[in-house]
Amino acid sequence: MLAALFVILGCASALSPLASDADKEAAAIKLLKPFASSDLASPVMVMEESSSSASDSSTKTLVQTAIPGDPMCLDGSPFYIYFRPASDPENADKFAMYLEGGGLCVEREDCHQRAKSALGSSTYWGSGNLSKENNILSTDASNPFHSWNHVFMRYCSGDTWTGTQTLETGPGRYDLYFNGHEQVKHALSYLEDNHDLGVSSSSQFILSGESAGGIGTNTNCDYVAERYPGMDVRCSPQAGLFFPAGTVAEWAKRLDITFADMNSIASWYLSRMFSSFHDATCIEAAKAAGHQEELCWDSGYVSQHIESPLLIAQNMWDELQIDDILCFEGDSEHFSCPDEFLRTFRNNTVESLSDLVNANPERVGAWIPSCFEHVTDTCLVKDKKTLVQGKSYLDVMTQWMKDGSLGLYVDDCTGDEGDEDVKPCNEYCKMC
Repeated sequence: MLAALFVILGCASALSPLASDADKEAAAIKLLKPFASSDLASPVMVMEESSSSASDSSTKTLVQTAIPGDPMCLDGSPFYIYFRPASDPENADKFAMYLEGGGLCVEREDCHQRAKSALGSSTYWGSGNLSKENNILSTDASNPFHSWNHVFMRYCSGDTWTGTQTLETGPGRYDLYFNGHEQVKHALSYLEDNHDLGVSSSSQFILSGESAGGIGTNTNCDYVAERYPGMDVRCSPQAGLFFPAGTVAEWAKRLDITFADMNSIASWYLSRMFSSFHDATCIEAAKAAGHQEELCWDSGYVSQHIESPLLIAQNMWDELQIDDILCFEGDSEHFSCPDEFLRTFRNNTVESLSDLVNANPERVGAWIPSCFEHVTDTCLVKDKKTLVQGKSYLDVMTQWMKDGSLGLYVDDCTGDEGDEDVKPCNEYCKMC
């Protein structure tokens, strides 16, 4: 029965209008449920509580700050940002915002379970300040943003930072608020009102995030740029390529489910569930191409239409996607996945990002290590570097901020003959 549902869902670029919404949703939940129950359901980068005194909180910790209006977590609890003012007065008009990762939910049970945790309710956050030293909010001098205003966006919406459900619209599915994009909007308003965001003509803004936060970075990038015309806005998603073009769930193929394309079915279902915000340029392009506009949730699709400068950090083999979502059925190790699946996934990742960079060399860059990791090798940490063509993610980021130069950095390491396209060969993965 379920296999039949996938047959009628249609092609990769558009879902068949002949299938009922109920049938599509049943099929989508089947494909996406591993996504919700994977390790992505726990924050990949956990920020530690700090006991620092108020006197040094501006330099040591990110201070929990209430945001006015109606941004909220899944359960309706208040949303907070964590803010640290610029340590250098000359950078008072420069802002670094980081979107935390932590998965998503797809059906009532896992959504309500999430709403009873720190990933769905601020009531579990406590009142302490936070510190974190391995992303763009690091205070290490090697970080090109170390003395900027720092804004940490803790994840509690379960919607990859795309949702638009508010008190005015009322809760969405399962009586929960998928409010991630609204959280970004309200955080920007707070920074405008309290820290002069957008006032100076020399203002700069970097938006970054990991995993679900990487998806959110792609979704919200041009929104920030369009809100502040003339501001230097740049974005750098990490491990946010959900999913490389042509991605197929291997376990579904083994069950003879003929429709297993992740790009279109994930986009269709999640966009409707979250009432997702989509970039207007992407929507126009999708309509012109005859594609479903919900594809603009998909990072591989929307990144083709982002107009702001973009630096993408993505592993050739995304561990979470492969082990926990696409090839998870009975597979405890990625090497138990068929070689052809691993080869196709690697080629889809490299080719889609290479095509994107080559088509937009002045606007887009990519750093692609030959690693089987999710985000453990994409952080900005001094003296702990995964190198691609001799450059770390930090090196490429620093050069980009210095002179605007981007590039395509695809790992050229070599492994065992015949295995280089199915097994990682970089010796310095897992260095964060």
